[in-house]
Amino acid sequence: MAGFLKLSYQRWRRKACALLALLSLPNVFSTFSSYRYLGSQSCTLQANVDNGFCQVQSILGQNSSSRGYNALQMFLGETNCNVTLQQCRVNTCYSFRDLTGQLPSDPTITFTTGFFKSIQIISGATNFHLTREGFYFQATSSDVVLQYSTQICSDFYAVHSGIPQQFCNQPIPAITLVGTDGLTSLSCTAS
Repeated sequence: MAGFLKLSYQRWRRKACALLALLSLPNVFSTFSSYRYLGSQSCTLQANVDNGFCQVQSILGQNSSSRGYNALQMFLGETNCNVTLQQCRVNTCYSFRDLTGQLPSDPTITFTTGFFKSIQIISGATNFHLTREGFYFQATSSDVVLQYSTQICSDFYAVHSGIPQQFCNQPIPAITLVGTDGLTSLSCTAS
């Protein structure tokens, strides 16, 4: 009888452990997918009136890229973020460059919007366009309201699959400061 109870206890224990392992699998998969497939990061861009006209800053800061640009740090997976650029000059073309275009990318993918999934003007500008090189717009008001979403991790690294370490939950030096002329500017007449 003692042998039977010992054997039954071992079977019960194995089944209980297997059941617990199965129940914990969705948590493991949801951990991966929350970073890889969902847009769940905080919005990082905000207005910066202390550093010039019509300027943004990142709450994560900035660093210098290999080409000497001041790169604003951003997250993948930022979704429906609004930022108001203040003190813009009416009828002036503003733009920023997407620095992730310098990263190795899959040559078979011919169309991508770069780091951003979408950007739209809510108010205060016309003639705006998103390209893989960046974003430009022409101010029609002193305040320009943008709404943006960045690529989710899986989409971004599908294009940039040559990057050896793919971190989904760490900031990326993504864009330049907003500019009107010089190295960082895009023409408002570009297509």
